[in-house]
Amino acid sequence: MNRRRISRAVAGVAVVAAIASLAPARAGATIDPKSEHLRILGAYLAEDGRNVLFNAYDDAKQSVRGAPDIVGLVLDLTTRECRPIGDRIAIIGPSQRTETRDGARSPRYSGFRAQVIDESASPFAIDARGRRTGSGAVDASIFDGSPSAAELGLDARHRVVVPLGLGYGVIDQNDRARGIACVDPFRRKMFDPAKLFPGSPSALSKTWIRPGRWLVRRAAGAAYELFDPDTGRSDVPEGLSAADEIGLALTDGRFVITSGSSIAVYAPETGVREPIVLRADAIITVRGISPNEHFYRCDPAKTAVIQVMGVEWTGLARLDLARKEIVPALGSKGLVLLVATLDGDDLLAVEEGRRLVKLTIGSWKRDVVLPAR
Repeated sequence: MNRRRISRAVAGVAVVAAIASLAPARAGATIDPKSEHLRILGAYLAEDGRNVLFNAYDDAKQSVRGAPDIVGLVLDLTTRECRPIGDRIAIIGPSQRTETRDGARSPRYSGFRAQVIDESASPFAIDARGRRTGSGAVDASIFDGSPSAAELGLDARHRVVVPLGLGYGVIDQNDRARGIACVDPFRRKMFDPAKLFPGSPSALSKTWIRPGRWLVRRAAGAAYELFDPDTGRSDVPEGLSAADEIGLALTDGRFVITSGSSIAVYAPETGVREPIVLRADAIITVRGISPNEHFYRCDPAKTAVIQVMGVEWTGLARLDLARKEIVPALGSKGLVLLVATLDGDDLLAVEEGRRLVKLTIGSWKRDVVLPAR
């Protein structure tokens, strides 16, 4: 079975911030999987391809602490039976996945220990506290798909916190006041953005590190620059206007961009644009695209599931750069985050933090798995 399991939080920074105030479930706390108030915080497809582990709460209920109780649940995709798995499982996502590479650790989130099944591990039982049976209480560092500090040639006090194109933003955990620094993995060097972009505090959020010169936008609506961090020299990228929006950084240094409602692969040094066709039996005026994984590295030789934002429709789609096409899963609705790719063209995803759905690329098909009917 060709299956790719993906771990993620369900609604980006805003929801992650809100999660911090939520409480673990009280002993005996339950949630009705049929409730229209169901909120799904994180989901993970287990190695058996059948069981989905997830966190949920009922946003119509509050605990005695004044915050909803989070309940760890497991759903059997075959029988659709949903049952609690204990106190809590981890919030799994682009900035909240905890290290489980060896499948034997009991990581934690917001101070509460939880279990995440490693993608390479064989199936195993979890105990009443949501931990792997027989595992020790091993603390683990945050893992979100980004490299470790050692892999970037940095010492252990540094932590990767944000993607910057194909590079990374890191913090010094012993000196957080210094803010985020830029790490260029191709140069194997760290740069201070305050020195690179004096007077442009927002430039860091619009910096795409790539082989050679970076692509930089010092402020919203400002012109793009090809920037050499070693010399500080900037040049105008060929054929890129302020109206163009960067969607994806490709591993070969090119970008997938949107310009009006058109989509193309763009090379900054030459200005060459290769059009990408949106194949759908519906009118979709594209306004933007984005990766569906926080630290995703888009290889032009592989397909990728991305988020498409349009006027008439917003949802998941498959990007195939070999065929220069984007094919939407038209059954998806709104902000949809991928949990796993299943067999063929099928996907398992969470919509708007409220519904676990099965979708099909190139089709209007949708099967609402949760809330259960």
